[in-house]
Amino acid sequence: MPNNIPENEIQRAFLIAKDAIANAREYLKDRARLALLTVCECERELDILERKIDENLPAAITRVGEGKARELIAYLQFITDLERIGDLAVWVVHHLPDSVTSRDNDVLAEMLTLIEHIC
Repeated sequence: MPNNIPENEIQRAFLIAKDAIANAREYLKDRARLALLTVCECERELDILERKIDENLPAAITRVGEGKARELIAYLQFITDLERIGDLAVWVVHHLPDSVTSRDNDVLAEMLTLIEHIC
């Protein structure tokens, strides 16, 4: 793996996205301010990782063979999707109305659980 795009950064991004979703679900449950802040911090971390990979990927691809280049492109796709998950988690916690029906709350919590298990 080229030094500028370590594989552990992608693994870290998966864990951060998972943490963002878990905290969004926690916020949904009890509106804990700490959960809200954690979701926002996770999203910032994912932005930083995505930017770092975006900046380093073009040069990295030119120094490797076709197989490794495909792997690096997959990393770019992963980080892009994970950053979007972070954006969506922030959107959910910021746009959640104060009065959500218990049915809607349950459905949203179930959706967040499914996303968390995917990450």
